[in-house]
Amino acid sequence: MSRWWVGLGLAASGCAVTPITGKIAAGDEAFVIAVGEGTDGATDLFAAPATAGKYYRLTFSRVVEDRPRLSPSGTVVGFFRRLPTATELVLLDLTSMAERRARLPGTASRIGWSEAGDTVFVAAAADTLMAALAAPEFSLTPVPPGLRGGAARAIGEWLGPSGFAVVGPCRHREGVCALVSDSVETLLGPVDLEPVRWGPEAVGYVRDGRIEVRPLGGGRPTHPNLAEAPRGLRQLTHHPGTRRVDPAPPADARVPR
Repeated sequence: MSRWWVGLGLAASGCAVTPITGKIAAGDEAFVIAVGEGTDGATDLFAAPATAGKYYRLTFSRVVEDRPRLSPSGTVVGFFRRLPTATELVLLDLTSMAERRARLPGTASRIGWSEAGDTVFVAAAADTLMAALAAPEFSLTPVPPGLRGGAARAIGEWLGPSGFAVVGPCRHREGVCALVSDSVETLLGPVDLEPVRWGPEAVGYVRDGRIEVRPLGGGRPTHPNLAEAPRGLRQLTHHPGTRRVDPAPPADARVPR
């Protein structure tokens, strides 16, 4: 059985102190979470403001934690915890550091959220799985056939103000592209670039150890002024903050195949 853990009982009293308390207002300001290696060599999650500041270590674990994906509210991040004998889906509340966990039946590669943030989806090796946050027992079950299209949209990395393209392997060249349709694509970079939606007007990725933000409409890339980047910075997830409009892709959007 999985549940929410609250460190020292502080969250219940409204006095929770987290690694980003007073540094990043999760869900209220634009920020980014990434994977990196700490000074102890452990693979953990790091958070930073989206424009300027420094990286703060968010998790401290002796096992690998990777593939983070922020919820629509920006207050919860989902990621995988690679235990020696299994992989767990972990939902971490950034306001309290409380966790909710569910063990996966095998390996997994990506996480997605419903538009309302009340359901999480997982692209697992054998199937696409889902879990409702309101369920008494937090557990993963296969996505039923009627919801598979919505799950694919949720797991995809959609770009643009209306979600006009999704990130994926290029079809007609080597690299990763913004796939507009089955026949229209725009090259974003090499296969290992791992670009993500950076608000409605840009795409972000790691190049040469730092974040680069590329406007979708053209123009020169910019680089957030962020200090103390961890080694091996990779696998970004970005939230634009509540002060910016960042709509989800349309319900009828179809993942190009």
